[in-house]
Amino acid sequence: MVMTNFGAVDQNTTLGFATGDLKGAVAATLLGAPQSGAGGTVVFRVQHHWVTESGDAITVDPAAATTVPLSNTLFAVVTYPVHITGGTGKFAGATGDITNIGEADLVKEPCFAIPARSASRHRKTASR
Repeated sequence: MVMTNFGAVDQNTTLGFATGDLKGAVAATLLGAPQSGAGGTVVFRVQHHWVTESGDAITVDPAAATTVPLSNTLFAVVTYPVHITGGTGKFAGATGDITNIGEADLVKEPCFAIPARSASRHRKTASR
């Protein structure tokens, strides 16, 4: 599970924690204002920052969270793929994808709540 709160760093950056295999600290920065998407969706473009409990970093590509507005401040996540591109320590050379579900609440805490079971396992690939 991942839970973060807006305003912990600044108005565009969340800060929180992850449990499970990727346990540690997580932050996400909005890369601009939310954009209108197809079918009335709202798309949040996000850059994640992830450091595991052991101090290893996980690097990821910028991500897009496609949501459906439930109110002016509450959004249900429809799709939110995150692509792991590497990291440090045991995540050096790792690649993989995490498929997220949950919600974004721009007023209450937490902002994002993502069940750990939605995450695919990371895999480490050999350096070429």
